[in-house]
Amino acid sequence: MTCTSEKSRNFTVGYRLGRGEGLPQILETLGSTAEGVETARAAHALVQKIEVEAPITEAVYRVLYEGLPIAQAVTGLITRDAKPEIEF
Repeated sequence: MTCTSEKSRNFTVGYRLGRGEGLPQILETLGSTAEGVETARAAHALVQKIEVEAPITEAVYRVLYEGLPIAQAVTGLITRDAKPEIEF
């Protein structure tokens, strides 16, 4: 629910990123913690540790911490080859 509320810190970070602001400036002026920012870092570290493919996690991490343009991240996700997400 927090990602859809305009009062949410996570929503605010995403909205401001979408308007072109950089993460350092957003965090500096936010005035409180947006948990999703650190959660993205932790999720990325876990994905790396257990060596699984997690394209959405990778895209979010790259947007937040490597400056990947949002449009490029979305394009990369929607144009990747389709494949089963779980192999039995």
